[in-house]
Formats: sequence, structure tokens, C-alpha cells
Amino acid sequence: MIPLTPGFVTNLGTFGSMGWILWQHAGPVSFELGGGTVTVPGYLFWVAIGWGLLQTVATHRAGHTLAGATVVQQATEADFRFALAKVRDSAEQVALYRGNAVEQQRLMRLFDAIRANWAR
Repeated sequence: MIPLTPGFVTNLGTFGSMGWILWQHAGPVSFELGGGTVTVPGYLFWVAIGWGLLQTVATHRAGHTLAGATVVQQATEADFRFALAKVRDSAEQVALYRGNAVEQQRLMRLFDAIRANWAR
């Protein structure tokens, strides 16, 4: 918690100073809405707040999706590596019973799961 405090204070100071600059230099903007005139003081400040909120939501959604995909990717890669190790350990039995086609199909199915997750 303590390492986050200086960063929070710095960001709060930046927000305050940049917000003040935007508020002072943007001036008001007026537009007609529903037959009346609406005036928004410091409109660039509100544009910056809206843009920041939009970026936060987009980053949260993308990160949430990516976190789930990473878990699935690690699981499918682990399954593939485990299958490769099992084939290597039982290579003599696979060769003796001529099971290379079956093992090849199984490994390709596992690798296709990796490829499909990468595509997602």
C-alpha cells in the first residue's frame, strides 16, 4: 500500500493542475439543444474526463477478456506439453504397436486447441 501512495498523490496533483489549466484556457462553449441554449464552462476539462473514462472502460474490458484467454492458453499449452512428454516416454510402445497415426492425431487435436485460442 505504501508504494502506491506516492504515485496516487502524484497523479492527483497532475489531475488538479492539468484540470485547472484546461478549465481556464478552454472557456465556455455554447450550443443549441431542444430549442434552448446550453453553455458548458471549461468544456475541454469535461472532454478530457470523458476520454479518460472511455479509455478506462475499454482497457478494463480488453484486459478482462485477455486474462481469461491467457488462462485458457496456459492450460492448453500445458496439456500439449504433457502429451508430448508422454509420447516421448512411451515411444517404444507406440512404435511396437504402430500407434504413430493415433498419437499424431491426438497431438494435432491438442495443437489445434492452442491455435484456436490464439485466433480468439
